Amino acid sequence: LVFLMGKFPRGKAKAPNAVLPTDSITSEGLFIKIQAARTAINELNNCSKNQFFSHPIFGQLNVTSTLPFFCIHTNHHLSIIKDILK
Repeated sequence: LVFLMGKFPRGKAKAPNAVLPTDSITSEGLFIKIQAARTAINELNNCSKNQFFSHPIFGQLNVTSTLPFFCIHTNHHLSIIKDILK
C-alpha cells in the first residue's frame, strides 16, 4: 500500500530502536552520517537486483524496490521537517 500511495501514513508506526540515536546529535555527527548514507546509496549500483535489504516493517526488499522505498521514506521525513519548521 505504501508503494502504491507513494507515502507513509503519519503517526502509525514508531521508529525501531536500531535507528534511534544513542548519543547527542551534533552537526559534525550528522554530516558524517549523511556521508555514510551517500556512500551506501552509491554502493547500490554494484548490487545484484536479487540482493536484499531487511527492513523491520516491510521485510525483505530487493534493490529494485529499495530505491523507490528510499525516495518515499526521505519525502516522509522532509514532510515532518517542514511541519516542524512551520
